[in-house]
Amino acid sequence: TPSAGPASCSLSACGPTVRNATAPGQAIPRRLAFLPVNAPEGMRVERVAYLRDAQRRELANSGIALLNDEAISKTCRSVSCPERGELISRYGADGFFVLDVESASKNNALLGYIDQIHGTGRILDGSGKELFAVENRETETGGLLFNSGQVLEGIKSSVRNYGDDGFNLLAVKFSKSVALKLPPIKSATAATGQTRVQN
Repeated sequence: TPSAGPASCSLSACGPTVRNATAPGQAIPRRLAFLPVNAPEGMRVERVAYLRDAQRRELANSGIALLNDEAISKTCRSVSCPERGELISRYGADGFFVLDVESASKNNALLGYIDQIHGTGRILDGSGKELFAVENRETETGGLLFNSGQVLEGIKSSVRNYGDDGFNLLAVKFSKSVALKLPPIKSATAATGQTRVQN
């Protein structure tokens, strides 16, 4: 279990689970449209947005070309985005990235906390067929209970966790783990700012 700081809290994961439905030699789409995040009811909008931004950054850092967000917001009228075909015909995407968040829990107690994000990042082809998926579960623990013998650090981690810092750290960790397990796209470039949105 890697440590996030000097005994302040810990991050752990069982390890991402990968599903590969591509045929031998089948190419992964080079330019993906990152569809709206499918998040559980009750998850704060700000946290959904932060997780999406973190995942988008990690995909771009991995060399995956993403359609710009202006095209997505102009086209998708709901999370399921039934208009997604337009992202291919009008804006040049040749596949989709979908992030399904199964759960995002924040459990605070007097002596400690346990936060968790569980979800799946999926690459779909232009028809919506799943080609590749990474299911991941990241957990962060901290507070007095999980910092035995280090009272000051336990108090500090508990204070930080009552804000958004704990979730943000977890969201970045989750996003990196998903991106690292996706297949390399050799000719893709992170051209997120080069897509011109047509009127």
